[in-house]
Amino acid sequence: MPPHSESQSRTEVEALQNRVAAEAAAKDDAKANLESFAHGLEVSMRQLRTACSAADSESHLTSPRVGTEKLLRGVGSFCDDIQEKLKRSRIAPQATGAARTYDVLRQSLTSAQRRCAAMNEDMLRVADGNEELMSSLQVVKDTNRRLVDQIQAQNSEIAELTQLRLEDEAQFEDLLSDLKAEREHQRQELEQRLQTSVADCQAGFREEQARIAGQLQAARGSLRTLAVQLTGLRRLHAATAEDVRANLTQWKEDALKQIGRRILDSLVTYQDQGAEQLAQLEDTAHALRARLTAEKEAGSREAEAWSTRGRELEIDGRTLASRASEDSLRVARELSAAEAAREQCRASSVQEQRRFAAQLQELAVGSASLTVILDDIRGQVYSFEVSYRQAQEKLRQLDEEHQAASQRLREEDEALDVAVASNQGLRRQMEAQRVDAQESCEDALKESQAKFQAELEGLLRLDRQEVHGLEAKLQDAEKEFADKASEVVSFELQEDQFAAERLSLERERSLWKAQQELAKKLRQEVDRELLQARKAWEEQLKELREEEVQVASSLQGLQADLNGALNTTSGFQQESEKKASEARKRVRSLEAELHEVNSKLGPVRHALQQKVAALSSARGEAGEQRALALESQDELEQNLDSLTQETTDARSRLEADLAVERERLRRARAECEELQRKALASTWDSDSCTAGRLSGDFQDIRDERRKAASRCAQQDAEAERRRADTAETEVKQAQLQLDEQERQLQDEASKLRASRSEVTSVRRRLEVDNVAEGKALADLDLSHREVTSVESRLQAVHARHEKDVVAASERMRSELDRQRLAMEAAEAENRRLKQLSADSGARGGVEESLSRMRLRTDQLRRELQQRGAPGTPGTPALAALSVERTRR
Repeated sequence: MPPHSESQSRTEVEALQNRVAAEAAAKDDAKANLESFAHGLEVSMRQLRTACSAADSESHLTSPRVGTEKLLRGVGSFCDDIQEKLKRSRIAPQATGAARTYDVLRQSLTSAQRRCAAMNEDMLRVADGNEELMSSLQVVKDTNRRLVDQIQAQNSEIAELTQLRLEDEAQFEDLLSDLKAEREHQRQELEQRLQTSVADCQAGFREEQARIAGQLQAARGSLRTLAVQLTGLRRLHAATAEDVRANLTQWKEDALKQIGRRILDSLVTYQDQGAEQLAQLEDTAHALRARLTAEKEAGSREAEAWSTRGRELEIDGRTLASRASEDSLRVARELSAAEAAREQCRASSVQEQRRFAAQLQELAVGSASLTVILDDIRGQVYSFEVSYRQAQEKLRQLDEEHQAASQRLREEDEALDVAVASNQGLRRQMEAQRVDAQESCEDALKESQAKFQAELEGLLRLDRQEVHGLEAKLQDAEKEFADKASEVVSFELQEDQFAAERLSLERERSLWKAQQELAKKLRQEVDRELLQARKAWEEQLKELREEEVQVASSLQGLQADLNGALNTTSGFQQESEKKASEARKRVRSLEAELHEVNSKLGPVRHALQQKVAALSSARGEAGEQRALALESQDELEQNLDSLTQETTDARSRLEADLAVERERLRRARAECEELQRKALASTWDSDSCTAGRLSGDFQDIRDERRKAASRCAQQDAEAERRRADTAETEVKQAQLQLDEQERQLQDEASKLRASRSEVTSVRRRLEVDNVAEGKALADLDLSHREVTSVESRLQAVHARHEKDVVAASERMRSELDRQRLAMEAAEAENRRLKQLSADSGARGGVEESLSRMRLRTDQLRRELQQRGAPGTPGTPALAALSVERTRR
């Protein structure tokens, strides 16, 4: 309340108190004057007796009610005249003459007319004051009603916000639990994959080691058999050489003896035989050449068949390797696609969490805007309190003037009570309509919330189904990858078998020392790569264990933060519930106090026409407010997702409604003023008519006044004294009531300030909770990034192992190419040796030895085939032995 208006009200109260004291002193003086002039009133009593006798004589002609009213009016005017004279000047007792009495009565009539005019002016002024008071009280009631409606709407909005907050917290807890479960599942899956990958690597290493060891053992066994065969062939070669030398020496000795004996006897026969033998030798030589050419062609064809077979095997190996590489690349692409889909799902979940955080921030902004609106409403309430206090001051001023006109307002009390009862019925009806509208709005909000919850659950269900589908696809992809890996392993085994066959074919045509050195080099390389792989795997295992420890510690920290956040949210929920209950209690107390204020302000007297006009305007306002409530309900149902925009629209609508209501109040006030003027004009006309009738009938009832003057004067003086006492007590009670109301309003203002401070503290807590939730989301994002980094490392390890496998396969392929070249060189050397053996001359003994060697090699080949050794490792050695024999 401003200090200027407070000081003005204090001065007005002091003036009223001084005026009341002056009136009391004047009344005491009037009592003294009446006691002093009692003997003067006896004359007037005689005159009144004569007037009463005249009135009794006239009562036979007129009705007693009209005469009585005239008598009372005359007595009242006479008493007023006496009081006015006593106030203006303390005159001596009046003369008892009859002529003097007529002049006094005429003067009293004129003074009564003047007093009637003054009373009419006072009545107009009182009516204006009553009209202003009625308008101010109506404005105060409307503002109080709107304030109660706004407070209820804000309470409902706060309850909705708290409900939404609780639902968001529940959804956040669900998402957090799902995220924890997903992270635990991913961690277990990663551990399982790591274990399976380590086990697969170890199993592959063991298989590769066993395969290489088996190949080495087979190579060593074949080398041992070749060494045994070579020693046997060397011994056979030595034995055959000794036999040939012995035969040659014996043949030389026999031939020299025979030549010495038979030269002379059989020269002619030898010539004939020589010619025949020459012909036979030529035939046999021709047959041998044909045979050698046939064998040479068969060997070349066989070599070409073996070379084509090797090329076909090489082409098959390359196609199998390319197919395996393509399958592995395709499986890798599918795995990368599945990982990308999983990343997208994670990104979508993170975006969903961010969207929930944005919605929480929007709700916080909406609550801040609601607090701003509440501050504006409190400012309006403060202004209304100031206007209400000013109206109370005016009411104090008008109460004193109202006491003079209270007799005329008695007849209007019943109409006012009826109007108040109708107003109460209308208020109850409006309250019932408001309750129905609020219930319908709450039902619509519940339905919209249920729909939103159902849609959200459906989206979550679809998301879970998609996640399950992706997991199933990932499992299928893993199964396909396992199948492809098994196929790759089978292809590798086939390739190894082909390589083993090829190596066996190559080993048949290469030297055993080169094979042994190559095996040693391969074993050294494998050992070296195995050591390097073991070191790398140990380092990776250490890094993964450290990362697992870090992830576990971060998960523990996140769990602690989440527990703290849940504890804070539960405490905040309890505090908010307590404060909501306290706010409801305060609202109920405010409503009770408002009802008390309305009940205390109810007895104010107003005209029936004004009340009817006010009720009609109130009905119109109620209809418009109901329409506005329906419109706001429709807008609330339509714009539930855009809460901030809706609050701004509601604020603009409230401002427009306030402007419309102000305009409507102004029009209603103008109409009430017009109606009041009309009523006052009608009353003035009636009063003027009454005064004319009084002046016309005063001559008839002047005798009656003389008789009843003394008795009525005493009664009126006593009644005036009682009225003055009652008016004084009423003024004191009204003052006490106004002081009590002012104190209650101050208490309500303090309560509103306390509730404002509580709202600000709640808003700060909400901001702190939002900051904590942002930190929790940041920690969750950090954990997601850590999990993605671990997955990327695992993928890098997998890619590195794939690269190692590809490099090993490339090395094996290069080694196969090198061995193929060695085999081709050995075949070329074999062909060259066969050609040299075919070109050399053949003798009889050499042919026999060659035939024996061929038989021996065929026998050895059959034995090797029966033993089931891979390939025919003895062929190159036999071929070399045959070449050596032919050379010798």
